[in-house]
Amino acid sequence: MKVEILILVVLTSVMISWKPFVMEVDEVKEANSLLKKGKYPEAEAAYVKALAARGRDLKLKFNLGLSELAQSKYAEAEKSFQSATASEDKGLRAKSFYYQGVSRYNIARYYESKKEKHLADAIKKYQDAADSFQRSIKLNPEDENAVHNYEMALEKLEELKKEQEKQQRDQEKKKQDQEEKDKKDKKDQQDKKDQQDKKDQQDKKDQQDKKDQQDKKDQQDKKDQQDKKDQQDKKGQQDKKDQQDKKDQQDKKNQQDKKDQQDKKNQQDKKNQQDKKDQQDKKDQRPDKGNQQKKQQPKPVTPEERAANKALDNLEQRQKARQRELYRKMGKNRQTPIKDW
Repeated sequence: MKVEILILVVLTSVMISWKPFVMEVDEVKEANSLLKKGKYPEAEAAYVKALAARGRDLKLKFNLGLSELAQSKYAEAEKSFQSATASEDKGLRAKSFYYQGVSRYNIARYYESKKEKHLADAIKKYQDAADSFQRSIKLNPEDENAVHNYEMALEKLEELKKEQEKQQRDQEKKKQDQEEKDKKDKKDQQDKKDQQDKKDQQDKKDQQDKKDQQDKKDQQDKKDQQDKKDQQDKKGQQDKKDQQDKKDQQDKKNQQDKKDQQDKKNQQDKKNQQDKKDQQDKKDQRPDKGNQQKKQQPKPVTPEERAANKALDNLEQRQKARQRELYRKMGKNRQTPIKDW
């Protein structure tokens, strides 16, 4: 695309086609001179000043658009050329649409460079550029540059539309892939959650079972301790009872021994009293002194009599001992019978 050459050609043709009174205005002369010299920022400022003085002059709008286009101010140039397309001059309208197409084409190229985010904007601007070139061709069918640029815009438009379709397919596939991935992730998360819930339930059950087992063990331990304590208490009570029974038996034995000793003493005392009485009776029965003396002398005891008396005493003591042993063996709580000897 020969943008710079086209700009110079158009500037020359436009300048020649202006009416003489425009050429005679100092502000316009200065702006046109700056534009021809390539001093585009100064030319732009001069055209803005001239427009302020002369009002809505579409030729000035066209040349303002050229100064903006030369500075790559494509959006501003598009607006300026859009204003110039309202001119009644057919040639000016044709060139205005042409350079409007050039401005739009360059804006589309910018969007194309950012097509990941602005592909739709690039397509729209290429379509706008093609429309501008087409309208320029209708006004001037002999303009080969407009035809060439129109074809280029259509090619870019078709290219980007295919790319857009591919991008849409890719996005759709990406969306489907994402949806499938999300679905799979959701399922995986649900499965993971279900597994975790199942594990939590099992853990909870295991903890409850463990607690129940511990409670049961604690209860059993408590029962065992209570049983052991009860057995210990029972054994202590039995030991205490056995000790008391043993003490009672010992006390009873001691009492029986004391009673036996007392009975033996009483018997001995009775025997001694009887012997004393017998002696006194013998003494009282003596007729005279001789007889009295004779009576006072005890009758001699023969060795046989002494042995017999001793054997009788020993037999009596053995019988008492056997009787006491028999009572001891017969039971703890059995009452010892009263002796009658």
